Amino acid sequence: MSAAQNRHPELLKLLEAACEDRLSGEQSVRLEELLTGNDSARKLYREYMVLHGLLYWDTAVSSESTAELAQFSQQSPEPVKRYSTQALSTPRRLQRTSWTVGVVAVMALIVGVLLTGDPAPGPQPSPSETLANTVESSTDQTPQTPPEKTPVGNGTRKPAIIQAVVGLKPQKSNSTDHADNPATVAEISAEQSTGKTISAGASNATILTFVNTELRSSWDANQIVPSPQADDAEWLRRVHLDLIGQIPTVDEASRFLASKDALKREKLVETLLQRSEYITNWSTIWANLMVGRTPDRAEYREALTKFLRDSFRENRPWDKIVASVISAEGSTQDNLASGFLLAHVNNQAVPATAIASRLFLGTNVQCTQCHDHPFNDSKQNQFWELNSFFKQTAKVVERHRDPTTGNMLQTVSLVTKPDADGPTFFENRQGRVQPAFPIYNGVKINDDASTNRRVELAKLLSAGEKPQIAEAFVNRAWKHFFGFGFTNPVDDMGPHNPASHPELLDRLAREFVASGYDQKRLMKWICLSDAYGRTSRLTDVNDIDNPELGEIPLFSRVYVKTMSVEQVYNSLLVATSVLELQNASWEAVEEQRNQWLQQFIHAYETEENNEDTHFSGTIAQALMLMNGDLMEEAISYKSPTFFGNLISSNMSDQEKIRQLALSALTRYPTDREMTMIRKMVAQNVANSRNGQQRERYAQSLQDIFWAYLNSSEFVLVH
Repeated sequence: MSAAQNRHPELLKLLEAACEDRLSGEQSVRLEELLTGNDSARKLYREYMVLHGLLYWDTAVSSESTAELAQFSQQSPEPVKRYSTQALSTPRRLQRTSWTVGVVAVMALIVGVLLTGDPAPGPQPSPSETLANTVESSTDQTPQTPPEKTPVGNGTRKPAIIQAVVGLKPQKSNSTDHADNPATVAEISAEQSTGKTISAGASNATILTFVNTELRSSWDANQIVPSPQADDAEWLRRVHLDLIGQIPTVDEASRFLASKDALKREKLVETLLQRSEYITNWSTIWANLMVGRTPDRAEYREALTKFLRDSFRENRPWDKIVASVISAEGSTQDNLASGFLLAHVNNQAVPATAIASRLFLGTNVQCTQCHDHPFNDSKQNQFWELNSFFKQTAKVVERHRDPTTGNMLQTVSLVTKPDADGPTFFENRQGRVQPAFPIYNGVKINDDASTNRRVELAKLLSAGEKPQIAEAFVNRAWKHFFGFGFTNPVDDMGPHNPASHPELLDRLAREFVASGYDQKRLMKWICLSDAYGRTSRLTDVNDIDNPELGEIPLFSRVYVKTMSVEQVYNSLLVATSVLELQNASWEAVEEQRNQWLQQFIHAYETEENNEDTHFSGTIAQALMLMNGDLMEEAISYKSPTFFGNLISSNMSDQEKIRQLALSALTRYPTDREMTMIRKMVAQNVANSRNGQQRERYAQSLQDIFWAYLNSSEFVLVH
């Protein structure tokens, strides 16, 4: 940060004042002015706040550590105020807080290959439109018309500043369900058991109609025309990577591209959601988010991954998954879900509090562990109130001798401390010690030792018609498929960072709850929406829809993403059929996979699970991909891989080239590509010595396959 520090000395002084809780009103306004419209300043702000939070991990104050706290705890505390967060539902100074969406890095890889192909096809009926039309006559599927949107700008196509969807109502915080009502956990549980707030929800067609209508309204309001519908090849590759984490095989691609079935996209989504690769993909995604890849968490990661695989295999409701990891007890041998908290319950559960809030609630509370947030209504006491649910938990190490081998074994278990009653304590920036009671969303639970706080928290997290865990999951899922969520970043939701499409996020979250937290059904809504079915290419009539450059996402196209390292590895295996040559056990294959992945992962060794898990196109990564053992085996024409079998087949030269492109890029070569490739192959063969024509022919096709697999197009999800 040294260069940035030199450029922004005033900003650093203001940030220091903010973190020490001595920022005046005038200084707060000045701080916002410095951050507005300055990418470098915003980047420095985010880095400073993250570093500030990391340095404060272990500064929690224990009630057992000081006599002062012990004396305080004997006093009769004042009645606990049930904090109303009504104000949180209304964005303040909306025009001056757009910078909090964050700094979005420019894509490291240029999508050159994508822009040189054949022209995109004209607009076609989207899968969601087809599905909606098949049930249009149903009485419960009347499209809901959103409020009238006011166009942005002064009659020109391109407004000066992109607006969020105009005319949408502010998102109502579910925290008001309990903030002014002395509700108890028992009352909430009773409400849930009666089924008052749980229903089957609207039909898929109704929800898709609403999604499409809302997005079209935002396009009209911003005077843009969406990109054309993606052709079958582009959509096929994208939906495979997003749902199952790998590209389709040649056979799968050939069948889909040749099919004339009008419902083939809907049928494919259903098929992919039932495949074993779907389970592996999503359990890996969430294991990465929950525990990362740090070697000292390997045992916890393995257990948690097994728990997640079982959960995704059963399509277990998301609220049940969250409840299991939040309330887990015992060792990983007894309870696989305990792996999450075992990895983070250290340092008086400060990491567990911050990471659970970020992943499951979509709120980044790391900053507020040591001071009130300078730009929103998040308070320091709210962090410690949430922490008090976890602080009752401890890791217990037990050692015993294996009766068979005689070796000493060690077991780490998650337990609830029997003597952990009353409030916990924290120290504010003025040095005053204050109590924190277990309160979530304005609801205070019993704080005596007989209450398992994490079990009660698990109940509170799923209370109401639209719990925060539902909204956070919908936002993160939307980002997974589109490349950007309704907020950026997805784990910093709140009035300071308003959603781009608040009514759409609100409706999807409510329908997600009404569906029983059915993850597969949510993914269907997204994958079959009109927006997801469009090409990723920008056009001259929607070029302002460019969140990669910091603009508000309008979802008039699907934004280009880089593959994760898992997607790169899995797709290489699919494209080359290398895995089919291996007769090793599952464990051996998994070990080989992990060794390969570690080449591309840089862990930052923090308790935030910070690591680079994408193929970012660095020189080192490129060299490993281009020249590694896997690539060498994949393009060998002397072994029975896909490429080896293709070379020895009786296909025509043109068909072999078509198969190479289809295998690597899930599309056939363009006319321009085909002409250039055939010319190159012919020249290489003509220039070879007598008797080496066959060898030169094979090497020429090998070069082509190598180029396809190492192209930017291969490592992009588009």
